[in-house]
Amino acid sequence: MIVDLHTHIVPEQFPDSVVERWPHMEHIEPGRANVMIAGKNFRTVRDVCWHPAKRAAEMENEGADAQAISPMPELLSKLIAQASVVVGKGTFVSSVGFLWVEDPNVRDMLRSRRQTAELFIDPSPPGGLLVQPMVDVERLARRCRTLGVEIAVDGQVMRVRSTAPPSSIPPSIPPSTARRSSSRPRQSD
Repeated sequence: MIVDLHTHIVPEQFPDSVVERWPHMEHIEPGRANVMIAGKNFRTVRDVCWHPAKRAAEMENEGADAQAISPMPELLSKLIAQASVVVGKGTFVSSVGFLWVEDPNVRDMLRSRRQTAELFIDPSPPGGLLVQPMVDVERLARRCRTLGVEIAVDGQVMRVRSTAPPSSIPPSIPPSTARRSSSRPRQSD
């Protein structure tokens, strides 16, 4: 079996962002695009990075039986991982467990997405979403933030942040156990 160990996956387009280091694709000709980061061409890629059928054809032409596909490390940088775009805002009223959300599109998104759907009671009255009992505001803010929605409590936006994964396995866990339980590939330093 021949395995190609150095292949990357890149989306055909990245979501728009106002963050300077957020990548975007600059399509230069059919089948080729520049991955732009901070206004500079980081790398030119071919459409095999985003078209599965073309990837499979290339793999067959090269005689590979399998490919280990990964994103480019630069697209997973700490700055990019912590950058986000705010698409909406909700105001949490703790006494009644109600999240005021003026934008109906944001309400629908929060009600229908896997990350947040379980947090709300359906049906909810117009103008917002009823929050399930026993859901604390930090959990609500964390989950909504994954979708780009900020939550305000008493006039202040709840600040939640994602933490970067640990750079090494804690010494209390034997390495063989950690490797079996981890679904994430180990990073090299």
